Amino acid sequence: MRQVLSRIHRVLGAFLPAALLLATMAARGAAAQEPVPPAAAPPDSLAADEVLEVRNLPFAGSLAPAGWSTGIWEWDREGLQSTRALTLLELLEEITGVIALRGGDFGQPSSATAFGVGGGRLRVFLDGIELPPLQGGIVDLSRMGLGGIDRVRVERRPGELRIELYPLHLSDPRPYSLLEVGTGDLNTNLFRGTFAHPDALGGSVMISLDRVDTEGPQALEPGASFGAHLRHTIHVGERGGLAWELRRMTSRRPEALWSPRGVNRTDLALHGRFEPSPGLVLAAFAQRSSLGADYGRGATPPEVPEVNEDPRTQAGLRVAVEREWWWGEAGGFAGWGHGWIANGLSGRLGGRIPGWVGAEVSFDRESWRDDEAATTTHARGWTEPLLGFSFFGEVEDGRRGIPRWMPPELEEMPGEEDPMEDNPVGEEPPVAPSPLSFTEWRGVRGGAEFRWNGIFLGGAAMRIEADSLHPMGTEADREGLVLAGGERTGFEVAGELPLTPLLDGLALAGSVQIWDDTESWRYLPRRIYEGRLRFHDVFLESENLEVWLDVGVRGRDPMFVPFEEAGPPGILAEVPFAQSWFGRLQIRIASARIFVLWDNFTLRESNQDFPGRLLPPTRALYGVRWTLWN
Repeated sequence: MRQVLSRIHRVLGAFLPAALLLATMAARGAAAQEPVPPAAAPPDSLAADEVLEVRNLPFAGSLAPAGWSTGIWEWDREGLQSTRALTLLELLEEITGVIALRGGDFGQPSSATAFGVGGGRLRVFLDGIELPPLQGGIVDLSRMGLGGIDRVRVERRPGELRIELYPLHLSDPRPYSLLEVGTGDLNTNLFRGTFAHPDALGGSVMISLDRVDTEGPQALEPGASFGAHLRHTIHVGERGGLAWELRRMTSRRPEALWSPRGVNRTDLALHGRFEPSPGLVLAAFAQRSSLGADYGRGATPPEVPEVNEDPRTQAGLRVAVEREWWWGEAGGFAGWGHGWIANGLSGRLGGRIPGWVGAEVSFDRESWRDDEAATTTHARGWTEPLLGFSFFGEVEDGRRGIPRWMPPELEEMPGEEDPMEDNPVGEEPPVAPSPLSFTEWRGVRGGAEFRWNGIFLGGAAMRIEADSLHPMGTEADREGLVLAGGERTGFEVAGELPLTPLLDGLALAGSVQIWDDTESWRYLPRRIYEGRLRFHDVFLESENLEVWLDVGVRGRDPMFVPFEEAGPPGILAEVPFAQSWFGRLQIRIASARIFVLWDNFTLRESNQDFPGRLLPPTRALYGVRWTLWN
C-alpha cells in the first residue's frame, strides 16, 4: 500500500504544477476564446481576399452507421483525442468482445481478435488500400501507429476484424499542429507530433512523428515502436488530385527474447482521385510494402533469414458513389510478391429507407498464384428505432487464404524453370512447403437494442463455425498449431445507465460476451467483460473547460492459445484468467488536454496473453494533448 500511495504522490506531484500553469494561462483568456468550429474564420494575418481554400482528395465509402447494433465502431479526430487509448491496440480494446494479444509490453509483437478470428481475419486498410501481411498471417499492430491518423473505423464482423485508418482531413485554412507527450512508470515515454499545412509545396503537406517506448517490467524488457508518416497532395482543379504517402514504423524489442531485435515496416503509396460529379469518386492507386531487419551492432545475420525483406506490391482501381439514401463501391487490384494475392475484387452496396430500415451487402474475392481463389460475402441489416426499440442482424460466409511465415529461400520453389534439371532420373525435385493455407468460416449475429433518454441496453445471439483454426502468425505465435475447427454459440449484452440524478454527466456502462464451453478454441475465452463508471461534462459559457473521468475493469476467463504443451499431442497451452482495473482523468482547458492514466492499479501480476510473456503489473502515465492553430 505504501508503494501505491507513493506512486500516486509522484504522479500527482508531476501533474498538478502543469495543470495549475495551464489553468492560469487559460483563465486569463477563457472568456475571449471560442471553440474552433469545423471551418474556422481565417486568421487575422490574412486579408479577406487572401483566404486559402481548403482542399482534400475526394473520398466516398460506406454510409452504414456506426453503432453497437451494426458492429461498427468509429473515432473521428475529436474521438481520438478524447479516448484513453494511446495506441491502435488499446483503441481496439474499447470494442465489445475484442481481446488484445500482446507478446509483452510496448514494442513487442501484438495483434487482436474477436469471435476467435486468427490469421487472415485481421485486416488493416490505410486510406482505402489494404496493408498486406508481410511476416505471418496478419499485420503486426506494434508497427501500426496513430500518428497522422484523423479517423479510425472498425467493423467487427462474425469472421473478420476490419480496421480502416484515414489520414488527416484538412478543415481549416490555417496550419494545424497536434502534440501528444506523456511519461510515467517503467520509464515509459510517449511522443506523437503532427503538423499539416494546407498550402505548401504546390498543395498540402502532412508530417507526423510517432514514438512510444518503455523499459518494461523490472526494466528487463525494453521496447519501442516509432516511425514517421508523410503525405503530400497536389490538387488538380476543383475535383481531383494526386497524393503520395510514406509510412514507416519500427518495433524494437529485447534481443534476448526476439530476433532480430528490430523490424521496420515501410509502406509507400500513390493515390489519384477524381470526382466527375458530387458523390461519385474514381480512384487509382499503387502501393509497395516491405520489411527490414535490424540485428544490432556487430551482429551477424543468420544463414536462414528471419525476416523476408521481399516487398509486396499492388496497383488497382476503385469507384465509389454516395447518395442520400444509398451507397456503393467496387474495385480490383493486382498484386506481386511471395505469399501475396495475385489479384482481388471487392464490392459493397447499401441503402436505407429513412426512419425505417437499412442494409448493406459486401463481397471480397482473392486469387492466389497457384490459381486457387477464395470468396467471402457479408450482409448486415438494421431497423430504425421505433418506441426506442431497433433490431439487427448480420451473416458472413466465405473462404480466405492464410499466408504463413516462411524463410525466403523456402518460398522460392527450386527448379521452377526446369524442375528435373539438377535431379537424377526418377527422383522428385525438392518442393518447398506451401506458404499458404485456406480456411472456411461462417457466422451469424442477431438481436435487438433499446435506447431512450440516454439509457441503452442491447443483446445479441451469435453462432460461428470454422473448418480450421489458424494462429495469427506474429513472432509471438509463429510456431502455433493449426487446429481442426468446430462450432461455437454465445451471446453478448451491453448497456449504459445515466446517473444524472446523482451528477450530470455521470453514467455506468459495460458489456459482457459469453460463449458455450463445448470446445476448446484458441483465442476465445468463455467470458469477456468490461465495465466502467464514467463522467464527462463541459463547463463555462465558452465551453473551454471539459472533464473526463473513468474508473473501470476489463477482464477475460482463461484462454487457450495455439502452443502445444509438453504432454499428450495436440494439447493447447492455456493462459490464466486476466483482469485489469484502470482509471483515467482528462481535463481540456481551451485546446490543451491534460491526462492521467493508470492501468492495473490492483497490481495483478499474472496477466499474460501468451505463455511466459507477463504484462506489466501496473503503470501510471501522465501527459498532454495540445492542438495548435496558425
